[in-house]
Order: sequence, then C-alpha cells, then structure tokens
Amino acid sequence: MRLKLKSNPLLRKFDRIAGIAVLALLKVFRPKRSLLPTRVRNILLVRFAAMGDTLLMIPAIRAIKQKYPDAEIDFLASNINYSVVEYCPYLNRKYKFEFSKKISKLKGNLRLLSRLRSNGYDIVIDFEPFVRFTALFSLLLKGRYTIGFKTEKQYKHIAFDSFVSHSGMLHEVDNLLSLSAHIGCGCGDRNLELWIPDDTGIKIDSLFVSSGISNSRKVVIHPATGGENHPRQWPIEHYNQLAAFLLSSFDIQIILIGGKTETAIAESISKINPDRIISLAGLTDLFGTIEIIKRANFFISGNTGTMHIASALNIPLLAFHGPTDPARFGPLGINSHVIKSGLHCSPCLDLGFEYGCDKYPCMNFITPGMVIEYIKLINPL
Repeated sequence: MRLKLKSNPLLRKFDRIAGIAVLALLKVFRPKRSLLPTRVRNILLVRFAAMGDTLLMIPAIRAIKQKYPDAEIDFLASNINYSVVEYCPYLNRKYKFEFSKKISKLKGNLRLLSRLRSNGYDIVIDFEPFVRFTALFSLLLKGRYTIGFKTEKQYKHIAFDSFVSHSGMLHEVDNLLSLSAHIGCGCGDRNLELWIPDDTGIKIDSLFVSSGISNSRKVVIHPATGGENHPRQWPIEHYNQLAAFLLSSFDIQIILIGGKTETAIAESISKINPDRIISLAGLTDLFGTIEIIKRANFFISGNTGTMHIASALNIPLLAFHGPTDPARFGPLGINSHVIKSGLHCSPCLDLGFEYGCDKYPCMNFITPGMVIEYIKLINPL
C-alpha cells in the first residue's frame, strides 16, 4: 500500500486533528533541549515521500556530509522513496519503513523503530514539511537533538528541539538546505545527483531491443502525474496532439514512461502511431526510468518526480505547471523550460496537497498550440 496522505482526505484529517494532539502529549514527557550537541557521532535524516522531494534533498545531504565527514549519516525512508537514496554515497545506513497492511510489515516496522532507538542518534532531522507522522517518529526515536520545519498551521514544530520556518517564497531545494544550514552546513551547491546500479544500462539495452527502440533521437514523455484525473495532469488529448506534431516535424521515436498505475494513460497515447510511440510505462523500476531519461534528447512532463530526474541529468526538458508554482517546485537544470497556466488563480498549491479547488481547470489553459510554438522557439531537437 502506497502512502496516500496527499490524496486521502480522511487520512489528512486524522493527521491534522490527532497528529497535533499526540505530538503535544508526547512532548510533555520530553523536555526541549536548547543546545546542539558539541560532539556529533551520528545523524539520522527522515523523509518518507516522495521521489522528487527526496531527490531535492540531495544538496542538503551532501552539505551535511561535508560538515560532518566522520559522523555516521543514516536515512530513514519508506518503500516509496527508498530507491532515491539506496546508492547515495553520502549516507551510511539506509532504513526502509514499509507502508503496508500486512501484519509482517507492521512487526518489521516495530523492530525497525526499536533498532533506530538503540542507535542513540545525536541529531535527528525531519525533512518532511507537512505530514506530522514523521515528527511523531522523530520523537519516538529519542534522539539527543531534533530539528524540523515550522510550517504555517501545521504545528508539527512542537515536536522539535529546534526548527526552521518553511517558506512559501523559496524553491523547495532551498527550504531543505535551510535545515542543513541550521546545523552549520554550507548551502551554496544546489546541484542534484543520482546513483543507479552498474547493470542498469544493460537491462535497458535489452528492453530497447525487445521493444523495437532504435538508435534514433528520442523524446521521452511522462504523460501522467500519479494516475488519472490528477490535479497536475495535462489532458491526454493535448498529449495526443503534441505527439502528432513531434512525429510529423522530427525524425524521432517517442518513449512513454510511467508507473504501474499510469500504464493506461501511456498506452492510449501510443495508439496514435505504435511504430514510433513506444510505451514502457510500468515495465521499469526507478533505476530503469533514470536510465531511459538519461538517453533522451528531449523530455516532456508535468510537475512530477521524473521532471527533477531529467533536470538532474541536464536533459533538455519542458514541464507544464498549473496548480504548482515553478519558482517553488520547478526544475533546476540549465536546460529546463516551463510553461505555466494562464488561469488567474494559478498557482494554488500550498501544503503539498491542498489545492485551491476540486475541478482542476488550470492545466487546460496550457494549449497544445502554446506548447508547439514554444518547442519551435527553443528548438531542442
């Protein structure tokens, strides 16, 4: 079961009402510490979601490692974002919290909590700005000093010994860097990094051959943003028109990517021209997806985690932003381009999941004609 706090109103309500009460109650039994430990032997970083948000943490992780090169720096992830940090060289141990309905996974999580408590961390840093569950976890770990975000109306900061205000005026990578800066780490380097297993390229070579993908130029498109009817979803009929333009204008193949829940969207687009539009949605893990994007001549998507992957790889990309503000959540690469919705109330996304309405009209205001003219202007192919 995936973590669905961002899309489940009931869980969000429980997190808001019960979360604050539980944090306040537990905090009574743990006095606030005012001084950062002078000797730092080990640090735990906590983040459970999501892929793109975790990738944006890499500059902060790197800064912490540079400041504390001899300290053990561990990461508590979930089954949602674990792959992003699995091969990160700046981290020592990576732990995985399993969101699942299975009793065996619940028992495993309890054993994990016990192990983390026994590690006796000098510093625990909660990198989640919104969800209170991670603040509760940070409290239960009994770290000597805890740090996290103070986000307006979230009140999760009551769990921490010290906190940094999460700003709606900064790009998210800079908000995350502000946490590392809070313990004296430099924050000048905003470059993103990715690490994948050595055999990933061989696997994708085989997949390309079996899928009929040649050595021609490739446009990789991630048309979905988390399943059907997502607020950040550019309409499928718009992607159809864009794909038709690209095929008629350039000697390319189009590769469609996405998760297992996004295969129907990708397959509907591939029907336009099955010989030149190949859907690999649902066929690769995160590492394979990274390798596919690495081979792209041009990448197109909405605001989703793969956008940040393409940005980290400096692949020329075009990303569509409706409810999201690219100044806060957009790509950082030098070859990155964005098209924003012209709807008067856009952008509206604030707390990672609180959209301004439930009808999501803003992505329709980015028309295929606008996108086609922009592609002609930047001439990425």
